Amino acid sequence: MCPKHSSSPIRTWPLYKQEQGFGLPAAIFVITVLSLVVLALNSLDEVNGISFSQDINSQRAFYAAESGAHIGLNRLFPAGGSASDCSNSYFSGVSVDFAALAVTGLNNCSARVNCQQDRLGSNSYFMLESEGVCGIGAEMATRRVRVRVKQ
Repeated sequence: MCPKHSSSPIRTWPLYKQEQGFGLPAAIFVITVLSLVVLALNSLDEVNGISFSQDINSQRAFYAAESGAHIGLNRLFPAGGSASDCSNSYFSGVSVDFAALAVTGLNNCSARVNCQQDRLGSNSYFMLESEGVCGIGAEMATRRVRVRVKQ
């Protein structure tokens, strides 16, 4: 009494060969998708780097503008001296080069200070506008600071 074999056909080599080959297209698809994800992350990282650089230059430009305004106030109201007016040569559109002043935190930065004087009765009011610029090209940042003082 031997068991009878079922009458189902045994798979032959040609039918088995037709079922192969799904692994290669799946692997190519996975590699392609992962490559696109890596490229997207790389692009995002590059954009974040540029944004970080622009943020730093923006902060430095603000400090340059603020420093220019402080220098302008010092020229208007010198310590131990009498008050000046906006006719000072410092306010004739000359840029302050912070590298020449040996200010290491403001390398590649400059400030331009303008002064406007208004009289109201016996009072003189000064408005200093300082524009700080830092960076070069696409990473350049500009900030403005306005200061109003009464003499």
